[in-house]
Amino acid sequence: MLDTINQLVFTNLDQRLYHFLKESSRVTKENPLFISHRENANELGTAREVVSRVMKKLEKEQKVVQNQDSIKIL
Repeated sequence: MLDTINQLVFTNLDQRLYHFLKESSRVTKENPLFISHRENANELGTAREVVSRVMKKLEKEQKVVQNQDSIKIL
């Protein structure tokens, strides 16, 4: 049941965050991006904790690599 709820709640945000990161990288011509989880959260209108959770999921899916001060889009 929790998996279903998590899918309903976070699937849309996963896509929004990944698209936002790819678009930011394209516009700034930077990869990795030097942007914090808090800045991402502010841009997407959500909490930093939620962005951190989604970023971990994107990293597991090998779509991004997180370092202490940057995010690299793969």
